[in-house]
Amino acid sequence: MAAELIHVDQKSHRITMNPVVSQFATSLSPFAAAASIASSAANVVANIAACSIEIGRFKQESKRLTKQHAIASDIIRMRQYTIVQFFEYEQRTSLEARLNREDARLILRSATTVFSDINAAKYHHRLAQEVMLRMSGDFLKSHISDGNTLIRLSDSFRLGDIETAVAAWRAIQA
Repeated sequence: MAAELIHVDQKSHRITMNPVVSQFATSLSPFAAAASIASSAANVVANIAACSIEIGRFKQESKRLTKQHAIASDIIRMRQYTIVQFFEYEQRTSLEARLNREDARLILRSATTVFSDINAAKYHHRLAQEVMLRMSGDFLKSHISDGNTLIRLSDSFRLGDIETAVAAWRAIQA
């Protein structure tokens, strides 16, 4: 009995009764054609019964949604924690890694190629866009123009907004 007995349109707030309700009303007044008053009363009784059932569902739905919200919140918190931990690990790793001018150019050129490829998957486009955003800072440009010297990979990133978001998340968790 999961189907709505009473459907309310979200925009117009118009009510549409499930045909089951009118079928039930007809069963309450089998001689509806002969007695329109009885038919009208049967419709009212059936509609009130449908309203009663739907109102009873509100509490059930509320409980179900509260449980779903709690589960979703737990999943989001776990994902946040795990991804922040992984980000911080990768950020520490980037302090050790070295990058030369040609490597930086190759990464940026590859990202640009993927971003321009109309056949690339949606997430490939998004990842390429993020690489170009994070690695196209003035600091990286100045190192590329300085020659083929090695720089720390971490110095090629622009992560200020992400670091701020991680710090804010950490503060909320504390």
